[in-house]
This record gives sequence, C-alpha cells and structure tokens, in this order.
Amino acid sequence: MIKLILSFPVQVFQNIPRSLSKILKASKNPVLTRVLSFRALIGAAFTAFLVYELYKIVEPFGIQAYSSANKKTLIGLSALAGFVGMLISDFGLPLIF
Repeated sequence: MIKLILSFPVQVFQNIPRSLSKILKASKNPVLTRVLSFRALIGAAFTAFLVYELYKIVEPFGIQAYSSANKKTLIGLSALAGFVGMLISDFGLPLIF
C-alpha cells in the first residue's frame, strides 16, 4: 500500500514529458474556429439572449430598484453590449490582426 502511494508521484512526473509532447503535437494542427463565419453571428446572438435572460431572472447590480421601463432598457442595452462585444471579438479583432 505504501509502495503504491509513493509510486504515484513518480508516475505523474514520468508522464509530464509525454503529455507535453502531445500538447505540442496538437498545437501544430490548428482546429477550425467560428471566427469570421456565420456561426460567430449565431453565437453572438445566443450570448445576447443569455445575457438578457440572466439579467431578467437574476436582476444583478441593483436592477430591481429601477422602474419597469428603465429596467427593460438597461437589460436590453446589456444584451446589446454582449452582442457587440462578441461581434468585435469574432469579426473585428481578426480583421485588424
């Protein structure tokens, strides 16, 4: 039992070079991303929807203190900010860099 417990750290250290070589090998083959694609637009819309629903249900940052019209405006602007942020990260930044 003690031998098993003491051999575990040794096995972990022996597997580190193998794991690093797998990571390096995988990094040489880039994966397909949704950047600059129609899927990015769908992802941005989904993010905006999630932000809207989260703010509507949880009402963080003292939103419950606002009137109904102001609350809807604030929640809508937050969802719009999430949508625009996702568009910038998926379309704007790749075009710049």
